Formats: sequence, C-alpha cells, structure tokens
Amino acid sequence: MANVRELSVVPPPLPASWTPPAASGKSISPLVTRRLIPAGPAYLAHVKRAVHNLTFEEHDKHAEEERKRLEAMNGTGVDGEDDLGVGDEPEDEELSLLDPKEWKKQDHYQVLGLSHLRYKATGDQIKIAHRKKVLKHHPDKKAGLAGDSNDDAFFKCIQKAHDVLTNPERRRQFDSVDPYYELLEADVPAEKQLKSAKNPQKFFFDSFAPVFEREARFSRKQPVPMLGGFEDTKETVHAFYDFWYNFDSWRSFEYLDKEINEGSDNRDDKRYTEKKNKSERARRKKEDIARLRSIVDLALAYDPRIKRIKEEEKAAREAKKKSKGGAQNGVDAKQKAEEEKKKAEEAAMRQEEEEKVRYVIWCHTPLAEVLLQRQASSGVIRKGGVESRIDVITRDYVPPRTQKRSRSQPNRDTRDRFITARDMTEEVTATLDMMSLNPQSASPGHTARLAAATGVPINRRVLAYHEPPPPSSSDPLLAQARELVRPLYARPGALPTSTSSSTGKSRKISTTPERVLDAPGMLDDFYLNIVAWGAQNVLAVALAENTYLWRAESGDVVQLGEMPEGTYASALDFSMDGQYLGVGSGSGAVELWDVETQTKLRTMTGHSTHIWHHDVRVARHKVGELTGHVGEVCGLKWRSDGELLASGGNDNVVNIWDGRIGDVAPGTRAGARWTKRNHTAAVKAIAWCPWQPSLLASGGGTSDATIHIWNTTTGARLHSVVTPSQVTSLQWSPHKKEFLSTHGYPTNAVMVHAYPSMEKVVEIRDAHDSRVLYSAISPNGDVVCTGAGDENLKFWRVWEVPKVKKGKEKEGSRSGTGSTSSGILSIR
Repeated sequence: MANVRELSVVPPPLPASWTPPAASGKSISPLVTRRLIPAGPAYLAHVKRAVHNLTFEEHDKHAEEERKRLEAMNGTGVDGEDDLGVGDEPEDEELSLLDPKEWKKQDHYQVLGLSHLRYKATGDQIKIAHRKKVLKHHPDKKAGLAGDSNDDAFFKCIQKAHDVLTNPERRRQFDSVDPYYELLEADVPAEKQLKSAKNPQKFFFDSFAPVFEREARFSRKQPVPMLGGFEDTKETVHAFYDFWYNFDSWRSFEYLDKEINEGSDNRDDKRYTEKKNKSERARRKKEDIARLRSIVDLALAYDPRIKRIKEEEKAAREAKKKSKGGAQNGVDAKQKAEEEKKKAEEAAMRQEEEEKVRYVIWCHTPLAEVLLQRQASSGVIRKGGVESRIDVITRDYVPPRTQKRSRSQPNRDTRDRFITARDMTEEVTATLDMMSLNPQSASPGHTARLAAATGVPINRRVLAYHEPPPPSSSDPLLAQARELVRPLYARPGALPTSTSSSTGKSRKISTTPERVLDAPGMLDDFYLNIVAWGAQNVLAVALAENTYLWRAESGDVVQLGEMPEGTYASALDFSMDGQYLGVGSGSGAVELWDVETQTKLRTMTGHSTHIWHHDVRVARHKVGELTGHVGEVCGLKWRSDGELLASGGNDNVVNIWDGRIGDVAPGTRAGARWTKRNHTAAVKAIAWCPWQPSLLASGGGTSDATIHIWNTTTGARLHSVVTPSQVTSLQWSPHKKEFLSTHGYPTNAVMVHAYPSMEKVVEIRDAHDSRVLYSAISPNGDVVCTGAGDENLKFWRVWEVPKVKKGKEKEGSRSGTGSTSSGILSIR
C-alpha cells in the first residue's frame, strides 16, 4: 500500500526593491473569431485517407507502391541525383534546324526530350529536362567552339518550349493540337476492316481500345470509362456509350490562332483578327465533335457485346414464354369447373332477359290484343300464361288540334324528312313510356334490364330529328364586296394587271441554293454592306481588305483592289448603269472604281460622321451633309429615280431625304423629309419597291425584328410584320408582289413575304451556318445572292422571270430601252 506524505512549501519572500507594475491605460482588445485553414502534408494525407476510406497501413502501402512504380518507369540518374530519367532522348538533325520564329510548328515535348511522356510529364520532369537542355546548348558553352551555327536558334526554341509547357493554360492549348496525336487520330479502324477481320471480336478490342484511351485525356469528367472486355455486363456497356455520346471535352484550338500583326495598334485590325480566330476555333471544334461522334457510332455498330446482349435477351424471352405456357397447361380441374359454372349462369341470365323482351314485343301484336280482350271480357286469365306476367295499358287516341292559318302563311310540311310515309302525330313506339309497359307497376330492376337489353334509354327518344340548317346569306352586295377585295388578301402569283386581276396559283421555291461560292475572309459584322450586284451582271463582294468581282456570264473572278494596311472594306454599291463601283473603307475613305477597266478613278477622304453628298467631278467633293442621325448609319439606299434617299441608323431611326435640292454649296446641311421612330433596334435593312416607287420597306435588329412598310408620299405606315429574328436585309421582287428578307440569330433564315397580305410564302431556315447578313438581287430579278459569316455566297432562285409576249418584245426593241436579255443575265 502506497504511503502519502504532505510537504508544506513556503514561497520565498519578495525582495524589498520589487514594486508592482503601473496599471496600463490601454484596454484589452475584444475577442476575434478567425478561421483556421488546414494545410500541410499531414492534412493532405488525412484527406486522402478519408476520401478513399483507407487505414494508415493501407495508405503507407499505396504510397510505397506508387514510389516504386515511378522509379521503375523513369529510372534514376547515373550520378546519384534523381533526374527522373528525362531529357536524355537522342536529338535528330531536324531539331537543330528549327526556326524560333516558327515556334508554333515545333513539337515542344520533342525539343525538351519528353516525347515518351508528352501530356503525362509532370512539372518537375519539365524543369529537369529544361535544365539539361540549357546546360548542353547554352550559347556561352558553345562560344569559341566549332559547332553548329544554328545552335543559338535551337536554344531559343528550348526557351519557348519551356515557356509554353510551364504555363498550364498554354500547355493545355498545345496538348489540344499535339502533332504527335494528330497523326494518330487517323489510326481508326475502317468499316471494311471490321467486316473482313478473321477474328472480329479480338480485332475490335485491339483496334478501339487505344483510340478511346487517347480521346479520354480531353474529358472534363474523370475517371473515364474504358472500352472493357467481351464479358462486360449490359449496364457497363450502356454506361460506356452513354458517357461517350455525352462526352464533355475541354479541347480547344486557341493555339492555332492567327497572330495579330506586330506593331499594329489599329483596333479594327485586332477586332477583325479576333473575329476570324473565333470563327476558325468554332469550325475546328465542330469538326472535332463530329469526328468523335463518328468513332462512337462505328464502335457501337460493330461492338460484339451488343450482339451478345441481344441474343441473351432473346433467349430469356423465349424461356419466359415457354415457362408461361407450361403454367397455363397446369391449371387444375377445379378452376376449370368454376369457369364453366360461371359461363352457364351467364347464359341462363341472357336467355331469361331475351324471353322477357319477347313477351313485351308479343303484347303489341294484334293477336295478343284479341286474346287479352277475350280473357278480360270473360274475367279469366290463365295461370302461368304470358298475360299473367305482363302489364297491359291502353293508349287512347287523341286527335291533334288543327290551327287555322291565313292564306298569307304557307303550309309547312311537318312530315319526317327521312321517313316521309310516317305520320308524326301517330308516333306510338318512339319512347319506352309509350310501350306496353307500366313504369309505375313494373319493378325498377326489370325496367333497367329491359332498357339495357334493347339499348334504348329510358324516357328518351329513339331517334332525334332536327330542322335543316338555315341557308347562307345570298346578299348580292356582300358577295360583290368579297369578290372585289379577294385579290388583296390572296397570295399573288404575279403582279396585278390593269383589270385588277391576280394569279393565285401555288408555286414551289427550292430550299437548296443553285450555286455556292467560297468567300474566305467575309466578315461577320451586322453593320457592314459588302455584297452588291450591278446592272452589268457583275457581283461585287468585299472580303476583309480585298474587293473582288464575279462575272455571272463566265464565272470569272477578278480582284479589283485592296484597302490600305490597317483597314477593311465596309460598304460597296454600283451606280445605276453598273459601270462604276463605290467602295467605302473602315477609316472613312470612299473609293470610286471603273468596273470595265478595273482602275481606281479617285479616293474621297475626310468622312467621319453623318451622311455626305459628294460631287465626284470636282476636287472639293463634299457638297452637302445630312445630319438626321445621332448614331452610326447602318443602311443607305437611293430610290431608282434618284429623287428620294432612305437611311437607317443605330439610333433606331429611319429617315427619308429629298434628293431634289438643286445646286448645293459646300457646307450645306439638310433636314429629313420624314423621320420614323417605330423601330426599337438598329435599322440596317432598307429597300425601295421597284413597281410602286412610293413604298419603302425597313427592318429592325435583334430587339425589334419587325418589318415596316411606309408610304413615302404621305409618311404613313401601311403594314407591319414581326419576324422570329433580326432583319439584316430586304429585297423587293420586280416581277411579283413579294419581297425577301434575310435574318440572323437564331433562325439564320431567308423568308419570302407576300404583299400586301404580309403572309409568309416560304421560309428557308438555317440557310447559312451563321447570320445571313448580306443579300443582293440579280438584274433580272430572279436570283438572290446571300452572304454570311460562314464565308459562303449562296445563290437562290426565288422568282421566275415572266415570259414576254412577241408584240411587247418588238415594241420594247423599237423604243430603245437597251434592256439586257434574260439569257445573258442568268447564272450558268
């Protein structure tokens, strides 16, 4: 037993020189709650154990196995320093000839000696490989030694490879377009190989397994299910294809973007380059998705596991069917006896109901009435006979009341419209209450059974007859009014003649273009107008800074001119006769070109804001200014007679200007004749009607998407139609009472509308892969050319040229109109 002792401890006395400290005037700060964030290797190890549900022993064992695996894969340096076995690959002669200016074309992994690791290389491995290459190829070590003169250039390539691979974002961009794997992307088994393989099962898994393993590195979701084996379950196979059909790829193509010109500070040039790169990235992304989808489709079509699963399901269905048939054959005799007994009872009940119905029908026969009368007069009723089981009622005949009519009131035929020999006043068997059945004395159950057996509702008519419908109105004035306004609301097939007649025949419009021309460099900009079709059957199109002419007669393409460096062509249009072409630049300059000789006549500069009038005959070309817009002018269109000018702006305003201002002097400013503010978005689409000069059509942008028709004589808005997307351009047909509109997101459509009903004649959705921004109509008025940001020009045959009669054709030739024949103006 332990002994307990108590020791008294006496503290020493305080020294005489000690004095208590003075009281501090500062107050103690209040308590503050701070959040502690765990960090460090111990915490990371704890997280790994918690996530993977591992014990300490299992975690240490897993870490040791991982270390041994890395050592076996990478090796160890000969000098004792752990360099992970990287940077020692043999260097080809092609590497020493690399040009550092073409650094985007080099293989960065090969430059650093990491070809065997590529995207699996860690950050430490990249640093070690870079250090080895620098020590070997640094210019200071090569100074004074006879060696490759291009070694300095290769050193720059090493530095560029290190910069790219140590930046996570840029490395991911390079991994997306790794040239090594781009060559392997074509290594996909063809359908012919899969069909002719000697061992289809082995060939399938050996061919597709590495393909899916390569593509798995682009998945945002990890881990990625691999192809597996032949014995996989149905759920595993379905999960595999569900994942790959909904594959979420992080692969991007920014690495292939075109670089902006060095030293260029032009904002428009940068904007153009960015738009071009964005369009190219979207195209490559779309092609990559389609490529992966085709691989998955091919694998699903020839997967032997799918065939095995279908055979197993079929066998299971057959087995189930056989087992079900055996169970039915084993039904016991007791159940069969019960079913037979139930059928016999139902047959007896049906027979009893039929006898009751026959009794009732027999009572209405003349013989039954005679027998009943005799028995009633004698007062004797047979026991058990039919008369003892039925109720007999009498129906006294009451003659109908006759109504006196005057001679002015015609006698109305009250006979049955379907059975004319039947007298409606002697209707005896129309309802159950008129039959030889007394509802008051008969039992409700018997009455219900009788009604169910005969199929006749109680106390309701068997057949219900109605009066004929009233005839349609035959008012001649109303019929004449309808006939007069019919052409206005019918879909016209041709222009009305002087007799106000119109053709309402239906017609078909092809939804596929007749011709598609490649237009590389076409800008995707809503505010530009870079497609025009002149009277000489020449199509002008601006592609970035270049302007081209396409001759419809021969199909020849000629480059007309090029804008100065740092700008682009923003607008172009032909003169009325098609001999001259005006080209506007993004910097505000206007160039005037001779189409026939392809020479530039002059350049007019200084344009900054508003609308300017130019006199191209004099040196000081600016003779007037129109100041009706407070935003950018998006659309501008002269009427064919040159008397009126229509403009639309980014301020949502449509202005109509009077061009008949006579002689103008420099500095002259004019106001708009009409100003319309009905649109709620930028107005770019402007078009004058060729067969009714007073009509003007205008279309609004995304937030408006409305087409308005204006009368420029009175200033009134005649019609409006709301479209599903922004209106980018409008074209009137010179031969029909119709007009065409092009649209942007989300429909990218080309629509044809009838006038004045504004009905939709046809709609071609997704006419282009991007917004349909530009359009031009041929001089003949039958073909419309559309352009979009997908860098394509498409030609649509929307209307047909009416045939000219011989008399009118001769008269036109004598009058000297100089019109070009339709054969020349058609696109071959």
